Parts: sequence; structure tokens; C-alpha cells
Amino acid sequence: MPGDSTYDPRFVQRIQDPSEGFLKTKGHSIHIGYSYPQLAAFITLYGTFHFFVSLAEIKLDVFHFEGYKFATDRSGYKRLNPAELLEALTV
Repeated sequence: MPGDSTYDPRFVQRIQDPSEGFLKTKGHSIHIGYSYPQLAAFITLYGTFHFFVSLAEIKLDVFHFEGYKFATDRSGYKRLNPAELLEALTV
């Protein structure tokens, strides 16, 4: 990945200054959120490259938010519990 990335700008926006909205990590992270009508993901790769991805316009009955951290060595991932997610967003 380091260097240039190819993505479809209709759905993906590269964020140059990720001061808010991203999990703080040196590796990879994804958090998925829903606020009617938008289902979206905030993605961090290598702790450096940040993207906002528009996943779908849908109607859900509940607000939804999840966070995951991924190992850069491909050894796995971890779904964050609510306390870990809050800590990752506020540190």
C-alpha cells in the first residue's frame, strides 16, 4: 500500500487530516457506523492512511456502531467492546 492507492471516488474519500472520526492505532482499524440513511465505514491502514467509505443508503431500525483493530502482520483482528471503542475514539 505505501504510496499511491487506487479507489473509486464515488464511494471512497481519502482523509488527509484525520483529527476526528478514526480509531487511534499504529496498525489497521475499521469502524462502521449507521445514521439514517447512511451506512459508512472509517478505515485506517498502517496508522497513516485514512478513508471514509460510503457503504449503502438503507433504513435500519437502530443506530449501529462497531469497531475493529487488525494486526498488520495478518495474525488476526479483534472486535472492540464498548469500553475499548470509547477509549480508542477519545485517546
